[in-house]
Amino acid sequence: MAMAANLYLIAAVLLTATPYISGQNEGHDCSYMTAIPRPQRPDDWPEFNFDGTTWPTRPLLPAPDRLDLCMDQYYPGGANSGTQLIFMEEEIEGDIAIAKLNYQDYEEGMVSYSFNVRVEGQTLVPLVSLTIVNIDDNFPWLHILDPCQTEISTTAMTFEIISDRGDEQIFYIRAENVPGDWFSMKITSRPPRWTEIFAVQQFNEKTEMEFRVQAIDGDTAINKAIHYDIITEEGEEGFFSITTIAGGHSGGILHVAPIDRDHLQREVFRFTIIAYKYDNREEFSTEAPIVIIINDINDQRPEPIQEEYRISMLEETPLTLDFGEQIFGFHDRDLGENAQYTVELETVSPPGVAAAFYVAPQVGYQYQTFIMGTVDHAMLDYEVEEFQHIVIRAVATDMNNSTLQGEAMLYIELINWNDEEPIFEEDAYFVSFNETEGADFYVATVLAEDRDVDDEVVHSLMGNAGEYLSINSSTGEIRVSIDDAFDYHRQNELFVQVRAVDTLGDERHHTVTTQLVIQLKDINNTPPSLRLPRGSPSVEENVPEGEVITTMITATDPDTTAYLRFEIGWETSYATKQGRETPVAEFHDCVEIVTVHDEGNTGSAHGHLIVKEIRDNVTIDFEEFEVLYITVRVVDEMTEIGQNFDEKTLSTEFRVRENSTSNVVIGSVLATDIDGPLYNQIRYSIVPTRGTPDNLVQIHPVTGQITTNLEHAIDADIPPREYLYYTVIASDRCEEEDRENCPDDPTYWETPGDISIYIIDTNNKLPQAEYDQFPTEVRIYEDAGDGTEVVRLVASDLDRDDIYHTVRYQINYVIDPDLRRFFAVDVDTGLIYIEFTTGAVLDRGPSKHRGDGGTGHPSRRERQRASVAIHATDRDERFTNNSRVSYEVVDIRAVDRDIEVPILFDIETIPDLAAWEFYGALFTTMDLRGYWGTYEIRVRAYDHGDPMLDSFEWYEVEIAPYNFHNPRSANGPLVTVGDAFLENLHATDEDGLHAGVVDFSVSGNVDAIEYFEVENLGENSGQLRLRSTFDEYVREFQVTIRATDRGTVPGPLWTDTILNVIFVPSLVDPTFTQSTDTVAFFEQEVDGERHQLSLAEDLKNHGCTDDCYPIYYRIVREANPRPTFVRELYTAGISTLDVIGRELLVVQATHSENAAITYSIDYSSMQVDASLEAVRDVAFSLHATSGALTLGIQPTAAMHGMFEFDVIAEDAETFSTGFSMTCNIDQVLPATNSAGVAQTDRTEVRAHFIRADVPVPATEIEVLRDDTQLLFTIQMALRDRDLQLSDFVTDLSPEESSDASLITIYVLAALSAVLAFLCLLLLITFFIRTRALNRRLEALSMTKYGSVDSGLNRAGLAAPGTNKGVIPNHSNNFGFNTSPFSSDFTDRQFKRN
Repeated sequence: MAMAANLYLIAAVLLTATPYISGQNEGHDCSYMTAIPRPQRPDDWPEFNFDGTTWPTRPLLPAPDRLDLCMDQYYPGGANSGTQLIFMEEEIEGDIAIAKLNYQDYEEGMVSYSFNVRVEGQTLVPLVSLTIVNIDDNFPWLHILDPCQTEISTTAMTFEIISDRGDEQIFYIRAENVPGDWFSMKITSRPPRWTEIFAVQQFNEKTEMEFRVQAIDGDTAINKAIHYDIITEEGEEGFFSITTIAGGHSGGILHVAPIDRDHLQREVFRFTIIAYKYDNREEFSTEAPIVIIINDINDQRPEPIQEEYRISMLEETPLTLDFGEQIFGFHDRDLGENAQYTVELETVSPPGVAAAFYVAPQVGYQYQTFIMGTVDHAMLDYEVEEFQHIVIRAVATDMNNSTLQGEAMLYIELINWNDEEPIFEEDAYFVSFNETEGADFYVATVLAEDRDVDDEVVHSLMGNAGEYLSINSSTGEIRVSIDDAFDYHRQNELFVQVRAVDTLGDERHHTVTTQLVIQLKDINNTPPSLRLPRGSPSVEENVPEGEVITTMITATDPDTTAYLRFEIGWETSYATKQGRETPVAEFHDCVEIVTVHDEGNTGSAHGHLIVKEIRDNVTIDFEEFEVLYITVRVVDEMTEIGQNFDEKTLSTEFRVRENSTSNVVIGSVLATDIDGPLYNQIRYSIVPTRGTPDNLVQIHPVTGQITTNLEHAIDADIPPREYLYYTVIASDRCEEEDRENCPDDPTYWETPGDISIYIIDTNNKLPQAEYDQFPTEVRIYEDAGDGTEVVRLVASDLDRDDIYHTVRYQINYVIDPDLRRFFAVDVDTGLIYIEFTTGAVLDRGPSKHRGDGGTGHPSRRERQRASVAIHATDRDERFTNNSRVSYEVVDIRAVDRDIEVPILFDIETIPDLAAWEFYGALFTTMDLRGYWGTYEIRVRAYDHGDPMLDSFEWYEVEIAPYNFHNPRSANGPLVTVGDAFLENLHATDEDGLHAGVVDFSVSGNVDAIEYFEVENLGENSGQLRLRSTFDEYVREFQVTIRATDRGTVPGPLWTDTILNVIFVPSLVDPTFTQSTDTVAFFEQEVDGERHQLSLAEDLKNHGCTDDCYPIYYRIVREANPRPTFVRELYTAGISTLDVIGRELLVVQATHSENAAITYSIDYSSMQVDASLEAVRDVAFSLHATSGALTLGIQPTAAMHGMFEFDVIAEDAETFSTGFSMTCNIDQVLPATNSAGVAQTDRTEVRAHFIRADVPVPATEIEVLRDDTQLLFTIQMALRDRDLQLSDFVTDLSPEESSDASLITIYVLAALSAVLAFLCLLLLITFFIRTRALNRRLEALSMTKYGSVDSGLNRAGLAAPGTNKGVIPNHSNNFGFNTSPFSSDFTDRQFKRN
């Protein structure tokens, strides 16, 4: 009987699960220990009984039970192997027993054990050798094989009495030999017993070894010779052998041949030595299992898996090298630390190239593969010629013996790709030239070079620069492309963006830009502009010489070199008196104009019109003329007026090609901000305007670069669109990644700017044939002559620009090359005509000619065909079956509809026997209702000859849709105030079949039935619709919806539901119930007074009780608009290093009405240190409009302390300035006419005036109202703002009533009547006086002598009474020179008024 001994294996190692090998054995299920999350150990944890289990069945038994340890099942792998699964928690402190050996006692041969302990991740594998020591643990036994007498030794035996009745209390046994009382004989019954043996031997590889073993006969005193044998594993016979020492009593010698562990890749060998009695091996033999462990010696170098590696890689690219099917690695056949080696890269060529690569891992063990990658990929530049072919040596060095090395050669070819960006020589280019330079003027060369081999760079201009500049795409040479492209005064500095794009490869191309700054030189070629006074100046007569008539004549010239001078063009000047021109001598040189230039600016001048004497002491004389019209001319003495002058201006615009992809650069905008850091960081945004669709372009928020957004979204054709309009907003609001870095900035500025982007049209629309404008099948005579018109094609194109939507025509001769001999088409008009090109003529033949007319533009290959059928007859002998033609329909298919097409048509052959011609007539075979669309019909034409010949052709037939049905009203669904469609009506009915089908209708209220209806949608649902509209803005309905089923027994049933429907306008704004509110506040009260204004109503909220539209209130205009500073405190520092004129800070104020603001220093508030008192009034200068505070002194070391003062911001109010009072506007209302109707072009402003914080009485304002000069000044100031002052009244001003107007009319009528009476009286007097004068003239006339025929009174005849000796102007002689009129009449007629 064997007694089990408990031996525990103690090991502090981490055991992991071993994969399943074979069948299962009895054991626990430890899977709960690896579950996630991990549960508790099951309560029904089983207990196993392993009594009687032998070592081969289960070599390991569970150790004492622990919750952190679990022994799973045992998997036997064969006679000599097996796997035991054990799970153990990590981080267990101290040594624990993980299993116990299930071994038998010493006497049954379980004498020695050996096993390896492996830990994952560790290369050391220790071998544990366990030897069993014999102890006295068995009962004595006696085994008699045959009836005989044997000698039994009792020297090592003890005896005891075992009795059920207590005999051991009475008797005892004394052990001693009784000589001569037995018969002795020797029996062979025991196998040999080892006296010198080992379980394990360990020695170095490649070493020959011998070991002595010995066994003796197990039978006492027999001592037979013992021989030895060895059993090895297959293939190991040559490594191990044993020889018996002569005689068989001295043991045997175990021979071990040299073993190459590295070659075999094996270090543990097992075999069995057998000791047996020389004469009976089968029955008396003893085996001893032996384990030989071969120690590795470091004698192998790491060998490369391949001697050479050849790969290619992209230049300057960070990557891991791809060896493909090549295996990059080394193999050291040693074991343990002898198999460890390092791998390094060494440069072969070019110098230092190994530094650009890395190898990982850097330490290898036995058979190890490695990866290589780039470290300094910038070194691997294909553009450096010596780097195009790289050779690197990979060296593996044994870590314990540096003389053991392996090498592999790596040949790396760099692949050239587009990795380099074009580079401009300068960040920005600056040029300067005259503004008058014309076309083909050389501007600059802006060249970008690309280091990539075989790469070409294409240069182009961005934005609208291409309108006036051109660039050579290869050389970067920029020239002016048009004349009159520049204007110094419109823009004296131009920023041109030059783009360079490389072209190497088909994938990614690089784009870089640079800036060309063109600084124009001003050329004096712009004529000055002249501005005359708004009204005609006046002057009294006889004023002294030197009197200034006006100084309001101004002229400006933007040219920087201009020198202006005024002059009067007397040759075109004139004067009038009562509408009649005055002689030149009476006004010539009566005035002169003096030129006065603005200080330091000869391009701006004022003309002072001054009175001059015409003659001594005679100036302007009213008696000579009333109105003087003079021509004032301004001359630029530095140039000739009009030379090279062009008033056209160039429009600045961006350009983008339609159908562009996303992220295409269009151009950029630039905004600047004079604020300091954090407040001058500009962010851009863009908003479409004027109907421009959304999401077409985008703007970079930092750089201002405008690019396309959506892919292929910009369309210039449908609808035709030339420009995209946007508003770009530049904001200086602080933007930082960490908002804490932004200072408090309650005020930030957003400046809008409008831009337009011109869309460049592309030829992306296909021409479309207009089939409804020309026949697609025509007939011509066989003998038609050259030039005969066949048909005129019509086609259209939807492209926007003329160059792309102009259609050109050509015949597609590929369809039938024979057509080229007979037909041609006019490319512009689309006229197809007969043109014989080879001398051939149209002759009737067996097939018809079918031409394909193509439409399109010459720059495109796509064509839309218009079919033209040309018919001829069979060319065979007439009046025979060989030329008799018949037709049949063989196929029909739909072109534009996906339907199953029945046989809609058939064809009938119509013969013309006299002409022996045969025609095919299509006819319908069925009602075509519902079969609208375009169809292609395949027709077979065949003759009746032998053999029968035929041909096939497709014909296109269009079936136009016929209007069979009357239109049915289908009003749209109702929309709620929240812009959501009203939900459909739904009903349920649990009845089956038709009794469960529900229809909806409107019932009850008459108005509801008139305006509403329900459309039944099926599936027991319906939609409430509006039948007709009404005029009211707000109207309420009570609609009864009746849901009726279709039951028949006992009849239909229904249910009514009442809906309250309220219609409200959706586009109205809230309105106040009363337009004005009057409220009184106590003055000088800061807070605490409140007044509830009248509330506004929103018609959209009519009848609303929940989730209504909110109404918000805000003050549109302040009662007292005033400037407000952005910040309350501004600070700056001054040091002795500062210079005069340094800008210290900028104060900024805003105005609620955006009025102009002026800034000034309040010197009365300034507080300074004693050392600064002398410079307090001159220390600073504050710009009145910009608010920039600049230093006005040079600080010295003696100055210390600080300046503290207030800055005053004032708005420029016209009335406040003119009246020297503060004008506070109380109310702004639309002005009304006498009928009370508001006028859109007039506004009534109500205000009060404050002076010294006290209201000014109306009496003082009324006095100012009579100051016409003051009012004229105010009118002129308002006119600069495009405003006109119509009237200015107070409560004390006289009112003009309707009665006063009537009185004025009556007075004017009376005056008109008086004037009419006086005119009539004067007319009567004129006639009377004229008659009296005539009588007096007759009395003074001389007597005529002689008759008419007497010849008297003829020329040269002296007659009595004639005064031949009259001297003109001599008063002593009576003649015609003396006035016959009375002095009274003469004075009245000709005196000056």
